[in-house]
Amino acid sequence: MNDERRTELLHASVDGELTPDDREALQELLSTDAAARAELASLERLAGIIDDVGRPDPPAGLVQDVMHAVRRATVGHSERFNEGGTGMARKALIGLAAAAALVLVSFSITGYPPIPGGTEGSIDAAKRYQAPQIAAEDVKLGNQDVQAFLQSDEFDRLMKDEAAVKLLSNASYRAAMAEAGLAKALAETEVMAALRGQRLAELFGDAQVSAAFDEAALRTRLADAALAAELADVNVARALAMPSFRNMLADAGLRGRFLEAAARARLADMEFRNSLGDAELRTALGDAGIAAAFSRQALMLALGDAEFAAALSKANVAAALQNSALRQAMLSGALSRMLSVAAMRDAVGRAAVRTAMADANFTAAIQSTAFEAALRQRGFNAALAAPQFEAALSRASAGRSY
Repeated sequence: MNDERRTELLHASVDGELTPDDREALQELLSTDAAARAELASLERLAGIIDDVGRPDPPAGLVQDVMHAVRRATVGHSERFNEGGTGMARKALIGLAAAAALVLVSFSITGYPPIPGGTEGSIDAAKRYQAPQIAAEDVKLGNQDVQAFLQSDEFDRLMKDEAAVKLLSNASYRAAMAEAGLAKALAETEVMAALRGQRLAELFGDAQVSAAFDEAALRTRLADAALAAELADVNVARALAMPSFRNMLADAGLRGRFLEAAARARLADMEFRNSLGDAELRTALGDAGIAAAFSRQALMLALGDAEFAAALSKANVAAALQNSALRQAMLSGALSRMLSVAAMRDAVGRAAVRTAMADANFTAAIQSTAFEAALRQRGFNAALAAPQFEAALSRASAGRSY
C-alpha cells in the first residue's frame, strides 16, 4: 500500500468516512503495521483534544500568511523539486502543508498570540506569549489493542447486538466490568457456559444472597463442587436457620467437639447432645436428616476452616442458603464451575458486579455470541473506558430509540 492511500485511510477513519472497502483495507493495514496503529491512535487522540477544547477563530490574516509562506517556499525550491522528480515534489509539498496545519492546530489548542504590525513586533509578541502548553504526559497515544478492537468486525457486531448495547450503555456496569475484572472473567469459556441457564436475576437480585458473596471464604469453598452440593441439602439450611446452631459454629471449642462427634457418627448420641446444654441444639442434632447432612466428608472437612465456619454462622449467609436459585446453582455444579476461575471469584466479591449480574440485560447479553466474541478481544476491557466506545454506544442506542 502506498503512502498516499495509507494516509487517506487513516484520516477517513478519524473522520468517520470509511466505505466498506476502505474499512476492510484499513483492518488489513492495522493488523500488519504497528506504525499505522500508533499513527491512527495519535490522530484520534488529537481529534479528541480538539473537540474537547473547541476551535477558536484565528486572528485575521493568519491563515493567509501561513499559506503564503508555504507558496513562497514551494516556488523557491521548485528547481530542486523538479530535479528530484514529481514524487519528491509531492512529498515536499505534503510536508510543508503538514507543517502549516500543525501550526494552525497548535494555535487552535493553545490559543492565538496577539500579532501587532511588523515583523519585529511579531517576534517580540511571540517571546512575550506565555499561554499554557500541553505537557507530553497530557498527549498519550491510545492503546493499540483498543484501537484495533474499535476497528474490528467483533466491535461492529457488538454495536448491532441489542442486548449487549443495553447492558454496556450503563456507565456503572461498564466500570464494574472493566475495573472489577468481570470482563476478564467472562472471557473464560467455563464461566460463560456456567452462567448461561442460571436464574441470575433471582440469584444476585436477592439482597441476602448478594451479601453472602462478600464472604471470601464462602466464595472459595463454593468452588468445590462436592462441598457445594452438600451445602445445598435442605437440612443444612434448616440447621443454619437456628441461632443456637450458628452460635455453635462460631464457638471454636463447641465446633471442635461437634466435628469430633460427627467424625465418629455420634451426633445423634444422647450423651453427646445432653453435653451441649442448649435445648434447641440438642433437638437439631436429634434430627436424623440434620445429623446425616453434617456427617458428610466434604462439609466436615470444610468446617475445620475457622473462616468458613464463621461465614456460615452469619444470619445473612444462612438466609441465602434458603434461596432456591442458589441451591439449584450449587447442585448443578454451575456455581462451582464459575467460581473455580479466580478472576470470577474476585469479581463476584464486588457489590457492583453482583448488581450488574442481577440485571435482566446481563442475562440477555451473555446469551449473545457477539458479546462473547467481543469479550475475548484483547482490547475490549480497556475499550470500556474509551470515549469512542461510549460515543458508539450512544449512536447505537439512539438508532434503536430505546
